[in-house]
Amino acid sequence: MNHKEAFLQKISHNQEVVGIIGLGYVGLPLAVVQPYPLQEEANANVLLEQGAAIRISPITTFSHKLRGFFAEPDRRRAMQGAARRMGRPDAARAVVASVRDELLGTDATGPDA
Repeated sequence: MNHKEAFLQKISHNQEVVGIIGLGYVGLPLAVVQPYPLQEEANANVLLEQGAAIRISPITTFSHKLRGFFAEPDRRRAMQGAARRMGRPDAARAVVASVRDELLGTDATGPDA
């Protein structure tokens, strides 16, 4: 049995769990702390430019920045709105459909995707 078949068997027998987390996509402001270079940094920059996140850098400013964040309800509401506008409520479903398509060789664009 290859890796793909073993993975699919574990899923079908409820022995494997796949989780997808994206808090920004449900309208929660994000704090960006030391993102990895390249992809994470690029993603963080988009969130920051759209007003959906704050950057905490250097890490020694963590407490100061969070106190400021919680002391400004208007800013939090604006960030929450920005995160909601960027959000894709169907993102988890689309990722699962894409993974299913890759693993099973099915069409993830159909009505049951």
